[in-house]
Order: sequence, then C-alpha cells, then structure tokens
Amino acid sequence: MVASSKPRRSNVPSEALRALESAARLHSFKAAANELNITPAAVSQRIKSLEDYLGTILFVRLNRSIRLTEAGQALAAALRDGFTIIDRAVGVAYGDSAPPSTVTISVLPSFAIKCLVPHLGRFYARHPSIRLRIEASDERVDLSRERRFDLAIRYGQGPYRGLSAEPLDTSRQMVPVCKPTKNSTPAPDAPLSWLLLHTDRPQHDVRLEPSDWRGWFRRAGWAEPARSFAGPAFSNAHLAIAAAIGGQGVALTPEVLVRDDLAEGHLVRASQVSIFDPFRFWVLCVKERANRNAVKAFRRWLVAEFEDNCE
Repeated sequence: MVASSKPRRSNVPSEALRALESAARLHSFKAAANELNITPAAVSQRIKSLEDYLGTILFVRLNRSIRLTEAGQALAAALRDGFTIIDRAVGVAYGDSAPPSTVTISVLPSFAIKCLVPHLGRFYARHPSIRLRIEASDERVDLSRERRFDLAIRYGQGPYRGLSAEPLDTSRQMVPVCKPTKNSTPAPDAPLSWLLLHTDRPQHDVRLEPSDWRGWFRRAGWAEPARSFAGPAFSNAHLAIAAAIGGQGVALTPEVLVRDDLAEGHLVRASQVSIFDPFRFWVLCVKERANRNAVKAFRRWLVAEFEDNCE
C-alpha cells in the first residue's frame, strides 16, 4: 500500500492556527503579534507555514494591509468558534464553575464612540456579571456566518430578513451642528458662508453627497451655495463631528450621534432646521440567540437607554 503524501490533520501546528485566528480578527499581523507576544515576522512566518501545510493561500498580502481569501475566511470563522469553546472549557477546569456571560457586539465606530461607550457605566451598574466584547468596524457582518457575534448595531433602512431587529433612535433627524460661537447663535446669513462637512454613509458604500445638504438648504429656504459643497468628506460620522467641534465647519449628522455633545456644550445647532433621515440605527440579532439571558439584558438596556434619551 502506498502511503498518502498528505500530512495527518493531527499534525496541524496549533501556534499557526492561533496566529491565523488573531490576524484575521484584528486585520493586522502587527496587532496579532502584540496579542500573542511575538514579532510580526513570526506571525507572518507561522501563517506561511500553515499555508504551505494546507497547500492554499489564506491571506492576500497587500502593501500596507492584509485581506483574507475565501479559504482563510472559512478557516478563521471555524477557529474562532473552536478557540472560544476551548477557552471556556479550560476556564471551567481551572475552577471557574460558571464562566462569565459574554455578549460580543459588532458596532459601527461612530455609534460606539458617540453613543455606546460613554454610557457603558450605566449598563455595568445594572449587570455587573455580564461581560461585553465590543468590536468596531464599518464592514458588513453576516450574523448567520460570523458566529462570534451575538449582536450587531448598524445604520440602515431595514428590513433585515432572518434577524431579530429593533430600531434604536426615534427622532430620525439630520441636524447641522458646529462649534459654539461667542453668542452661540449663528448669524442670519451664516448658511451662505458655511464650510460643509460631508460623511460617507456607513455600510452602504453610498457617499453622503452634496444632495443631502441641498435637501437641507431646500428645507431651510436658502439658495444652494455651490462653493460650500466643496468641503471635506470623512469616512465616519464621528470624524466629521470631531471636525465640527474643532471649528472646521458644519456637519450634517444624525441627531442621535450629537446628543451628548449638544448637552455638554461642545456643539450647538447651527440652525433649528432639520431634515428627515431615511436611515436609522438598529440592534440586530440572530433569532436563535435572541433569548440568551445576557443578550436579552443588553438589548433591553440599549433600547431603554435610547427611549430615555429621546424623551
């Protein structure tokens, strides 16, 4: 009998699998190296050895970034689930009779920075035993395939088929905001001199074009100041908001993202005119996970937090 030339599965190098899972999750060899306490070169070498072992490419190496291949995505997703089970089992064996309830959330960076993170203390005051793991990204997430996520918070129109979806913000208003002036009241002719700050539409690859500002100007009854539409564009709403706070111009943004900044005086409404936002924030969950106690607790808190802030 001729022996198979294909290596035995039991010989798969475990350190290479850890390197792959970490680099895939963090989107960086450098970040994976920091997490694993090795060098980026060692991470690259381990992944290369795994590719040689499997006979397939797992990462496409670009100039300043990496991208998973289809095979790499499938393997990384399976490894995340596997390592989670192993880590929990080891924790139990070590003496943790009840591993902590963990809720893993995929959230848009702007929402995380402006709405979620500043209020987490109120969640932990009510649920000190629940551990949240928050991953911020503008990339789309398929919750049915990305099993490591229990919830996702996204900005869109809906509906979301196959998912349990709850809307978070009820105001659905886009408001123009800027840095406070000495009297905090813009001059009557201010819109004609504003430098307008533009923002990409998260997750939809649709840029917030000047037409959104044109809609605002039509609603306000002003002629369109063509020069102002040449203002800078940002990939995330929180960058445009930061620019507005820094006095760089006027941002047209979902009202929910600037509630705290308006309340604390970091921003003021450049005008009381607002326009309807066809998008809104949603908390999404695979239906089979919706009844987990920790998931239900976080969803209830998040929805209630928005309801309280909208009153």
